[in-house]
Amino acid sequence: MARLDFSERLELLNQLHKQDVKQYLPFRHDEATLLCQLDKIDIGVRKFSELHASRQADSYQWLWLNEKVLIDKKGQLREMILTARSSEQNTAYATIINTGILVRYKSHQFSKTFSKGEPFRAYIRFTLNGLQAVPEKLAAFDLKEMGLA
Repeated sequence: MARLDFSERLELLNQLHKQDVKQYLPFRHDEATLLCQLDKIDIGVRKFSELHASRQADSYQWLWLNEKVLIDKKGQLREMILTARSSEQNTAYATIINTGILVRYKSHQFSKTFSKGEPFRAYIRFTLNGLQAVPEKLAAFDLKEMGLA
C-alpha cells in the first residue's frame, strides 16, 4: 500500500473498525485526516469534533498522528483560500472559502494581521483539536515530518 493512497488506507481503517474497535481507536485521527485528504473535509471536521469530545472524556487515549498537513495525491502541499472571521491575540478564526468550514489560526504565525472578511492563502495543518491554518513555512516543516520533502 502506498503512503499517498488515501482511499486504500481509509478502507483499511474501516475494516479494522469493523473487526476490532479497540485496535482501531488509536487511528481515529488518521481517519479524520484521510477524509480531509480525500476532499471530504466536512466529514473529516465532524470526525475531529467527535475525537475532541472523546479525548475530553479520556485524555489518556493514545493516537497515531501520521498525517500532519493537507496534501494532494502527489504529496504536494495544497494551498487553500480562507476568509478571516475574527482575530484574538493568540487564536483567530477563518472560513475555508466556499465551504463554511471554520478553521482556527494563530495570528502571530502570519506576517500580517487579517481584517474581518479579508481573504488570505494558507495551508491546513491537522491537530488533535481539528484543522489549523498555517503559513507555508510551517506546512513545509510538517511535510518534511511526514517524510515527503
